[in-house]
Formats: sequence, C-alpha cells, structure tokens
Amino acid sequence: MRLSVLVLFASLPLGACASVGTDYSSIAANPTPELINESQRDIDIMRNEMVMDNIQERMLNGDIRRFWLRDHPSRLSPFPITYTSGMPR
Repeated sequence: MRLSVLVLFASLPLGACASVGTDYSSIAANPTPELINESQRDIDIMRNEMVMDNIQERMLNGDIRRFWLRDHPSRLSPFPITYTSGMPR
C-alpha cells in the first residue's frame, strides 16, 4: 500500500510537465488568454450581465406597479387603510 502511494506521488511531477501550448510564441501572442477586458474573464462578464438583468427586471416591475398605482391602497377612502408594504405614508 505504501509503495503504491509512494510511486503515485513520485510520478506526479512527470505528468505535470507535459502541457500543450506553453511555448514562448503562444505566451507572447496572448499573455492573458482568459481575460476579455482589463480585469474580467468571460464568465465574470456573463455573471455581471445576469445580475444586472435581474436587477433591472425587478426595478421595471416596481416601476410598472407604481405607474398603475398598484403599490399601495387608495388614499381616497374615508377609513384608515393599512399599507401592505410595511412602509408608513
């Protein structure tokens, strides 16, 4: 058992050196292949766009509710009205 673990760990450095595309010309052609702009990868940009789409969709929903006066009860009632938003008016 110990011998097999020792052989496994001894062979790890041999397999780690065999890598494709790490010559000088590939590094000189594109030193930061994972970056799309100055500081973000493609996945970072996609995540930011998804977060912004979600925020803008929620803000649009709030704007539509305020436009159609669906965000609070009518103030024209002669009786006291309880606001469901939790924010006193």
